[in-house]
Amino acid sequence: MTSALKDEVLKRGIVPTYATVESHIKSQQVAFRAGFEPAFYELFSE
Repeated sequence: MTSALKDEVLKRGIVPTYATVESHIKSQQVAFRAGFEPAFYELFSE
């Protein structure tokens, strides 16, 4: 589903993004399988 949505967004001339938190490994795996690559990381601390 994620890959199909990404492809449709690309066909419309829009750059798709996929955001997840660093600790959500399964979500990261979905993104990788759909063809997304890491662009940046954010780390928050108190």
